Amino acid sequence: MPTFKLGIGAGDQLIVEIRERPDERDDWLEARVSIRAGAFDGSFDATLMTCDFPPFRSQLQRLYETLEGTATFETIERQLRIECSGNGQGGIAVHGVAKDRPTDGNLLRFEFNTDQTFLPAVISDLRQIETEFPNRLRPKFPQ
Repeated sequence: MPTFKLGIGAGDQLIVEIRERPDERDDWLEARVSIRAGAFDGSFDATLMTCDFPPFRSQLQRLYETLEGTATFETIERQLRIECSGNGQGGIAVHGVAKDRPTDGNLLRFEFNTDQTFLPAVISDLRQIETEFPNRLRPKFPQ
C-alpha cells in the first residue's frame, strides 16, 4: 500500500498509509494515519482526497530546494493538518493537528524535528500515491 512518512526511523514520525479508493469514479481515499510524537503513539482511520497530495508534494520540493518556507498538507475533512517549516540550514520542523473523526473528533497536536535529507523519499512517496490514485474529478495540479 502506498505510504508517506515524515520523521526519523523509530523516533518521532507521522505515517499516512493509503488503503484503498472505495469508488474508482471519485477522488476519495481511505487511509490509516499513525503518529508517534514524544510519549504519544496512536493511529486512526481518515478519509483523504487525491487532490490533497499534489500541492503538498510541490511545496515540499520547493522546501527541499531552498531549505526555507513552509509546506502544508491539509485534508478537506480537516482530520489532518501537517506543516513542515525549513530553518534555512537543513532543519525541518513538523507541526500538526490530527482528529480521529471528521466532525467532532478528539484532537492531537504534535510537533517534532527532522531534516532535509528525508524529504526526497517523502516527495517520491507522494508521487507514487499520485500515480496510483490519480485525480478523477479535480483539475490537474502543477507538477
